[in-house]
Amino acid sequence: MHSERFLCQVVLFDRVEAMVKLRVKEVADSKGISMSKLSRMSDVSYNTILALFHNPQHDVSILVLDRLAQALQVSICDLLEESQDK
Repeated sequence: MHSERFLCQVVLFDRVEAMVKLRVKEVADSKGISMSKLSRMSDVSYNTILALFHNPQHDVSILVLDRLAQALQVSICDLLEESQDK
């Protein structure tokens, strides 16, 4: 799983011009996980979770993405989507 995370990071972050949309809300919703529960499960602040749910292009660190992915039991790649918006 670590190699998949690394590959995803290299592919997405190597393309500086690409806009990335975070799918945290969609994945959490599909698993029936609320913002407050995700905050507790991932040890990520509620305010950060709130920002990610309401702004899918919010800046976020790899560490936070990793915590969220682990809490949601998905890969980091599952939380990212290339956006057509520029």
